[in-house]
Amino acid sequence: MSIQVNPGGKRELAETLGRYFEVRRIPFDLDERMNGTLHIHFHVDERDASVTVSFEGVAYDAFTHGAIVDKRHALMRIEHQFAQWMERRAPAMPGGVFRITRF
Repeated sequence: MSIQVNPGGKRELAETLGRYFEVRRIPFDLDERMNGTLHIHFHVDERDASVTVSFEGVAYDAFTHGAIVDKRHALMRIEHQFAQWMERRAPAMPGGVFRITRF
């Protein structure tokens, strides 16, 4: 289990999303791509899978410049939404895109 994202807003997001896998003891690697997205590679049900996490620039900018209490609420909301999204996806689905449009 590793997270390869530089400190800052995306690192906070990466750690938040990584908790989903850690709690479920699912091995994963998470890194930031050149296009600014986060990429999560994991192994579940004897299969490799991945999720690309993207976000709208304006929403991300507001998140990074927001008050700490607002960031905490946003991260909790994203953690909950991501868990719901992951639970709805089919176990055999090899890939997916989780898009964050609002923090």
